[in-house]
Amino acid sequence: MLAVGAILCFLTLGGLALMSGNDGSQSEVPQAPTDPTLRSIDDTNSIDTVSEEPVLPAADFWSDNTSGGAPLKVQFFDESNGSPTSWNWNFGDRVTSTKQNPIHTYTTAGVYTVGETVTNEEGKDTEIKTKYITVTSSKDTDTLVDTGSTEKNTDTASRSGGTALTDTASQSTGTAPTADFSASHTTGEAPLKVSFTDESTGSPTEWKWNFGDGSPIIDGTTSAYQNPTHTYEKAGVYEVKETAINSVGRDTETKTGYITVTSPEDTGTSVDTGTASEPTETAPVADFSASQTSGEVPLTISFSDESTGSPTEWKWNFGDGSPIIDGTTSAYQNPTHTYEKAGVYEVKETAINSVGRDTEIKTGYITVT
Repeated sequence: MLAVGAILCFLTLGGLALMSGNDGSQSEVPQAPTDPTLRSIDDTNSIDTVSEEPVLPAADFWSDNTSGGAPLKVQFFDESNGSPTSWNWNFGDRVTSTKQNPIHTYTTAGVYTVGETVTNEEGKDTEIKTKYITVTSSKDTDTLVDTGSTEKNTDTASRSGGTALTDTASQSTGTAPTADFSASHTTGEAPLKVSFTDESTGSPTEWKWNFGDGSPIIDGTTSAYQNPTHTYEKAGVYEVKETAINSVGRDTETKTGYITVTSPEDTGTSVDTGTASEPTETAPVADFSASQTSGEVPLTISFSDESTGSPTEWKWNFGDGSPIIDGTTSAYQNPTHTYEKAGVYEVKETAINSVGRDTEIKTGYITVT
């Protein structure tokens, strides 16, 4: 019998409870399996305290960029488990941050190790990614001249600790990609299966996709990653992001509110009467022409949209590394562009309306001497 004023403590181990009295005696009592829990019971048989097993955080993170020329802007994303309440980042260049998802700019060439420490009320954990960020010298990039030679160049930089960092690389004759993509359709009922088509320029060799619905980010180098298919299981409006990567650099295209998925219940009940109404609008068929297709530098060309299907938006890629233009006014429908360097250029136009889109690509269309 428990004496007045005595306290009985027992630890539930899952299957047995180890019970101890204040006289030092112990006994095992069968229990249903449960998580380890410490309980304190007084002589009135009431539970005074219950302490659940602590859950420690598990640190992890990723970034939208891991290499490029200085200054290199990188967005870091915390992916830790265990509901951390504080974050401490070390970017490897003597700069730190306490934000959950910080943005950091590397201003000096080098290879950097990044660490993240996360903390909750039970403890802390640290994730360290060695040689995670590679920053090349913007000076080296600016002074490269394409002579057709593949001779290697070597640059040596002195780091703050006195260690010399030597970077030997072959001159790159390519260009960084410009990311872009389209979808087979952008609206529909759940489950909605969408086929995405990569329309990036610059010959990317790797593709990373974020479909915006919480599914895992996919990243690979095969055609399955270049033109993936994804099924949206729940109603919602989703942002889609594609990152195109090659040996020279990377670029990300983000389309906000791009995919709209509705619930089947939202559409009500339809009755098949055996007749169907004709659509009032059709998807466009893209086409275009140019005022001239050859000439000397600088060559200014007026492009004319010749698409059918009444497009309301036009997207142009002139193939010379200039920004892709995208808009809904006549300036975007029939743009003028100046080619500043000699070369042979591919031109791409995408015509868009509320029903769909179509892209016309003319390879080797413009020759500039």
